[in-house]
Formats: sequence, C-alpha cells, structure tokens
Amino acid sequence: MPLQGDLSEFSLTDIIQLVDLSKQTGGVHIVGKQRGKDVEGWIYFRNGQVISARFGRLPAEEALYTLFTLQSGSFVFEEKVDLPPRDITASNEALIME
Repeated sequence: MPLQGDLSEFSLTDIIQLVDLSKQTGGVHIVGKQRGKDVEGWIYFRNGQVISARFGRLPAEEALYTLFTLQSGSFVFEEKVDLPPRDITASNEALIME
C-alpha cells in the first residue's frame, strides 16, 4: 500500500485510521522538525493496530504522543520492516482520543 506525504496535509490521526481500515502490517517512518532540530520516529502496526512507536529513547506510548505533536514533516508507510515486540496495548481509538 503506497502511503506517503506531508504531515501538514495528512495528519497522524488520518494515517492511523487509514492503516487500521486497510489492516496493514508495517511501519510509518516520520521525519520532521522539533524545536528547530531534525527528528525522526516510527509507528509500528500489526493488522492495522498500533503495536509500538519509537522516538529517541522514549517509552513507546510517550514516543507516540510526541510524534502527534509534529506539525510538519514527511512520512512513508513501509511494509517490509522488522516489527518490535508489542508494547502498546490500547486500541487505536483510545490512542487517538488521548
């Protein structure tokens, strides 16, 4: 599933909902700026459900919420990634609502 773009045009909420709807497995690689510095992170999915996130050394849920704060940057969904163990157990809906 080719999914890529800019966070200023397609929000993280939209990305999560689309991956959930299509029940995809893989990762969304996000590259953006935070406080003037280049940053990058990942959100990992199994069958459309968020299972983990990486942003620096932050714990998975904190990493995910930090990625939600990025207002601009590029993203690309990649199917062929090594998935980390599941360390986010909340539903996608609960994660989005927080």
